[in-house]
Amino acid sequence: MHERLASGQRGRLSPADLLEAATRHTSIGWSDAGADPAQILLVASAGDVDTVVVSGRTVVSEGQHVLGDVATLLRDAIRPLLDDQGLTHHGLLMHND
Repeated sequence: MHERLASGQRGRLSPADLLEAATRHTSIGWSDAGADPAQILLVASAGDVDTVVVSGRTVVSEGQHVLGDVATLLRDAIRPLLDDQGLTHHGLLMHND
């Protein structure tokens, strides 16, 4: 653990090693826990994401995006476009207000 911090080098763990660490829980005594590595992209959800770093900048911290409620921001951004096309009343945009 903390190989990169200890060594000061990137690439200390291969992608396969990282995937194995994310999908095996034998270190905590759960031999049958974890996701099948072949299914990992299919079973993860937004609730599994705690931190996202893009180009050295944290954009999600403790599960919260730095911009705020992204779903609401997206809805508010596309609503005028759908309104212009008369599509908001056809089930394409949920009205919460």
